[in-house]
This record gives sequence, C-alpha cells and structure tokens, in this order.
Amino acid sequence: MLRAGAGGASQELAAISRDALQPALVRASALARMPSDLVRTPAAMDAVKQALATGIRSCAVPPWPRSSRFHPTSGADWPAPLLSDPARLVRIEAARVLAPVRPETLDKPSRAAHELAAAEFVVAQRTNDDRPESRTNLGTYFATAGG
Repeated sequence: MLRAGAGGASQELAAISRDALQPALVRASALARMPSDLVRTPAAMDAVKQALATGIRSCAVPPWPRSSRFHPTSGADWPAPLLSDPARLVRIEAARVLAPVRPETLDKPSRAAHELAAAEFVVAQRTNDDRPESRTNLGTYFATAGG
C-alpha cells in the first residue's frame, strides 16, 4: 500500500522514520521507500531533515534526487552542509544530489566542499568502472553537473 503511493503514505513513512523506538535500518528503509511523487511534501522534508541530524543521515540523502520532482535550486540548502560530513558515503551522495546546482549559487565554502566531494564521487564510480551502473552513475552525474 505504501509503495503504491496511497493517501497518507508519506506521512506514515515519515512517522516511521522519526520513531526513535525503531531500529536505524527500519527508519532508513522508510525514507528510502518514500514514493517519489510524495518526496517533497512537508512531512517528508521534516523527516529527512531529522534523519540528517541523526545516525541515519547517510540514508536520508538518496531518496531525494531520485525524485523526478527534485528541484535543485529550491533544495540546495539542506545537502550543502553534508558535503563536509565525516562519512564519505554522505559526502558523495550530497555531491550527487547537488550535481544539477550551478556552482555559483553555492557560497564559497560549500563550493570548495562540493568540488572535493564531487571528486570523491567520481573516484568511487571509477573504482567500479567495469560495472554498468557505475558508468550510468557517472554519465548521469556529468550530464546534470553545473545546471
């Protein structure tokens, strides 16, 4: 029912993702299963912002750019701090999310952090460049980079 995007799906998934009694894996899975057409609702945005401040922050980044409704100019404020996150996975996912954002729209520190995180993303993909998904990831990244 939640996968089909039934009414209230984003609110239910957001509630699960915020439930501290749930294991981190369950909370992260709730975010990852958020239907792409519902991902920009206020409930979903609040859930992701809360996840970014907790131990499931690395799982909070991926659902957002997969949405066809992701609009980088309106959402660039939340992933920018993640470009300097201690976890490499978080940094490279933030760089991927921010690929469509024009560099001049970021402040100087975020721009520098984005360059470093983007380089890490490219290296991570090239590590597995014999895999089709790595080539697809790089192609998508370069096709959308810089707006």
